[in-house]
Amino acid sequence: MTTHTTDHNKKPEVKPEAMAAGGSSKPAACANTHEGKVTSVEGNKLHSTCQEGKSHSHTVASDAKVTSDGAACKTEDLKPGAKIRVTTKPEDKHTATKVESIQKHTEFAKA
Repeated sequence: MTTHTTDHNKKPEVKPEAMAAGGSSKPAACANTHEGKVTSVEGNKLHSTCQEGKSHSHTVASDAKVTSDGAACKTEDLKPGAKIRVTTKPEDKHTATKVESIQKHTEFAKA
């Protein structure tokens, strides 16, 4: 007679296709999105720091959707210190296609 045991404390396996580049467990759909704070805006260049404190620079695409507290705005309306969520093209991490800023709200809208 063969006895089978099940380990109920075992974590579920994350499939490789559901992982972001670089081996993190962050879903691939979110791999091109990060949050941080604006440090400066120069024309269509957005400079920010991420939650880990690293500096980032993005070119904001001419057709990018830019919002502040849910209302449409321009890139130059983003002020230093504003909390932002930047979405880039999956194949181009330096071009922002969507920039969401919050100043009055404490949390970003759910995607």
